[in-house]
Amino acid sequence: MKKCPQCGREYDNSMSFCLDDGEELLYGPGAPVLPGEESRKSGAAGPEEPATALLGSLRIPSSVSADDEKTRVFRAEQFDRDPQSASSSLGGRAVRDKALVGVGDGRDPRSASGSSIAVLPFANMSADADNEYFCDGLAEELLNALAKISDLKVAARTSAFSFKGRNSDVAEIAQKLGVRTILEGSVRKLGDRIRITVQLVDASNGYQLWSDRFDRVIDDIFDIQDEITASVVDALKIQLLGHTAPKVRRATSNPEAYELYLKGRYNWSKMEGEALQRAVTYYRQALDIDPHYALAYAGLSDAYVLLVNHRGAPFEESIKMARSAAHKAIELDPELAEAHTSLGLINTFYDWNWELSESSLRRAIELNPNASHATQVLGIRMCLEGRFDEAKKYYQLAHELDPLSPSIAEHLGWPFYYGRDYDRAIVEFQKAAEMEPGFKNIYFRLGLAYIQEGMYDEAIEQMQTCQNMSNDRDSVGWLGYIYGLKGERGAAHALLAELEEIAKERYIPPYTFAIVYLGLGEIDEAFKWLEKAGREHDYWMIFIHVDPDLDPLRGDPRFDDLIKLVGLPKPQSMSVVR
Repeated sequence: MKKCPQCGREYDNSMSFCLDDGEELLYGPGAPVLPGEESRKSGAAGPEEPATALLGSLRIPSSVSADDEKTRVFRAEQFDRDPQSASSSLGGRAVRDKALVGVGDGRDPRSASGSSIAVLPFANMSADADNEYFCDGLAEELLNALAKISDLKVAARTSAFSFKGRNSDVAEIAQKLGVRTILEGSVRKLGDRIRITVQLVDASNGYQLWSDRFDRVIDDIFDIQDEITASVVDALKIQLLGHTAPKVRRATSNPEAYELYLKGRYNWSKMEGEALQRAVTYYRQALDIDPHYALAYAGLSDAYVLLVNHRGAPFEESIKMARSAAHKAIELDPELAEAHTSLGLINTFYDWNWELSESSLRRAIELNPNASHATQVLGIRMCLEGRFDEAKKYYQLAHELDPLSPSIAEHLGWPFYYGRDYDRAIVEFQKAAEMEPGFKNIYFRLGLAYIQEGMYDEAIEQMQTCQNMSNDRDSVGWLGYIYGLKGERGAAHALLAELEEIAKERYIPPYTFAIVYLGLGEIDEAFKWLEKAGREHDYWMIFIHVDPDLDPLRGDPRFDDLIKLVGLPKPQSMSVVR
C-alpha cells in the first residue's frame, strides 16, 4: 500500500498521487505535513474511486500495474495505441487538431528531441482560489528560465497552458507539443509558508526522471525557482551545460513586487479590456515598489499596446506610455528579450521605425531562441514587404514553438492571403478556426479572404460572427465595405453612422472609415481618411504594399504620397509562397 504524507489517505500501489491534495504517494511512513496545517482525517479509497490521480492538469493513466516500478507513470505501449483512442479523453479533438494544423505531424514522442520540455501550469492546492495567479506565474517563470538555455526547445506558454483544467495524459501532451519531457507540479500556500511539489516525466518511455518537494517561506521564492530549475536541467542531462544548471536571472529581488507582476501577467494573458486595465494597475504597483524591475516595464508596455486594440484606449497617450515603458525596460536590462520584443512590436505597428523594428525582433530571438511571440511578429514584418517565403518560415517556426496558439495558427494563412492565393488562405484560416472556435480574429480573416473571392454573403457571415463575439470595431468597418461592394449603399451608410457614434466613446482607427468609403466607391473621401490614418500611424496602414483591398488605388499619385508617409521599404517583387 501507498500512503499520502499530507492527509494520511491510503491507496493501492497503482496510484502515484493523492486524489485529495495532489501529494506524491509514498511507501512506508509519510513525510510531515506543512507546518501550521493540520492533518485531515485519512480515509480508505472506496470502490467507486476512479483509478486516476490529478496533479496539475496531467492525468496519470490507469494502465499502470501494481508491479511496475514506482517511478513509472504510464506504459510505453500507450504510444503504439490507435490514434483515435489516444484522443478519447478530448472527445476525438486531438486527432482533429493534429490533422488540421499539423500539430505533431504524426510525430511519436519518442522521436522528439531529447532536449525539449513543456512546463504545465501548476495546480493550486490552496484553499484560496485567488492563488491561481501565483501557480500560473511560478510555472511561467520556470518556463522562461528554461527557455533561455541554448539548444533546449521549450513549448511556449500559450500551448503549454492550453492543457490547464483538461484531463489529458502525458502521451497526448507530448505529442501535441512535440516535446520529450513534461514538467508539472502543485502549489500549496498557507500563511507565509509554501509547499511546491514538482515532477519531471520522460514522455518517450513513461518514466519519472525526477521529483522533489520544496517547503519554504514565501520570502525565499526566488531560491526555490533556482533549485527547481537547477534540478530540472540536471535531470535533462544537457551536455552543453556540462551538467551544471544555469543561474536564474532574477528580474527583481522583492517578493511583493514579484507577486504584483504575476498578477499583472495573469490579467494580461486574458486579452480582455477590463483585465488589461487591471494588468496596468498591477504592473504600476510592482514598479512603485521596485522602480528597476525591467520585466514589469516590458509587461506594462505590452498591456498599453493591447489596450488600444481591445479597449479602444486613447491612441496617442497609450502608445506614448507603451513606448516609454519599452525603452525603460531596455535601459534597465539590455539583454531582456521581452523588452526587445515590446520595442519591436511598437516600432512595427505604430512608430514605423522599420529598421529598428526588424533589428529589435531579431535581437529578442537572439537572446531567447524560444521567443515565439517575437518570431511571430518578425513573420508579420516580412509579410509587410512582400517577403512571403521568409514570413512563412518564421510563422512555421513560431508554430513549432507554440503549436496550440490560435493567433499563430491564424497567421499561417497570412502569406497566402497577402500573396493573393486566396483558396489556400481560406484553407489555413479554416484549420485555425476548427482548432480554436473561440478566437474572433480567425473569423475576421476568413471574411477578408471571402471578400477577395467575391463570396460576399459568406464574408458577411464571418464578419458578423466576429462582431457578435467581441463587439469588434474592425468588423463593423469591413461589413460596411462589403455592403458597399454589393451595392447596398443604405446599409453601408448606416454602419458609417454607427461608427461615428462609437467614435464618441472610444478610439476608432481612421482606416475603418476609409474602408467603408472605398467599398462605396467614394474614392476622394476614402483618400481623405487614408491620409488621416497615415498621419496618425493607424495600424492598418502598415499593410499598404500588400493589402488587396487597396489594389484599386494603386497608380493614383495620392496613393504614392501615402506610401511615402508610411515609409515602409517598397518590395522589389512579391515572393511566391511554396
